[in-house]
Amino acid sequence: MLTCPHIDSIDVASPATAFAHALTLHLGRSWEPSSLPFSPGVMRMGWRGNRILYYAELTDTHLFTTARQRNERLWQMGDTFEFFAGISGDSRYIEYHCAPNGVLMQLLFPHRVLIESHEIAEKLPSYYIVDDESTAHVLPFAGGWAVYGELCAKVFGVTAESLHGQEWDVCFSRYDYESLDEAPVLTSTSQFPPDLKLSFHNRQYWSRVKFE
Repeated sequence: MLTCPHIDSIDVASPATAFAHALTLHLGRSWEPSSLPFSPGVMRMGWRGNRILYYAELTDTHLFTTARQRNERLWQMGDTFEFFAGISGDSRYIEYHCAPNGVLMQLLFPHRVLIESHEIAEKLPSYYIVDDESTAHVLPFAGGWAVYGELCAKVFGVTAESLHGQEWDVCFSRYDYESLDEAPVLTSTSQFPPDLKLSFHNRQYWSRVKFE
């Protein structure tokens, strides 16, 4: 169990300072520990009120995406930052994507089993949502890009005004492209084992956090 601290206030234009003492997670490739090099990424998490706050710093010397509008399949269109989250004990979970140009994709799944279905390609549009209560802001920097985001718990019907004491499961991941002609390099904060087919939706390997 990881502890996620409260954050009082954030300057959206320059959020890094507010996350100085936040929960920190690093992108890696646990399923292929001796594989090709990858660009580093650091995720920081906190909370305030009924919102999860996160700040991702992604090293990248070649930002690339062809995404142009909301709820396109961003992970197939170029560099993509992903955030998965769900309340512990609740089968529902969100999958939110952000591209370097700020385009978003938002999905809400009732449970994981649907992801394993061969029909997911046809069913995917039924899980798209427009969650304007949750936000993501892209902040480019020399040698990469950052994402500051807020996930509002109302997407799960949570009426409590505070996340304090709640436990959630979370996973951050990334698709790092050079071009659409090459396979992307995948990384994640979760420790997926090498002996299973990789799926970022495999929730049992996500990080469990408690909001303190």
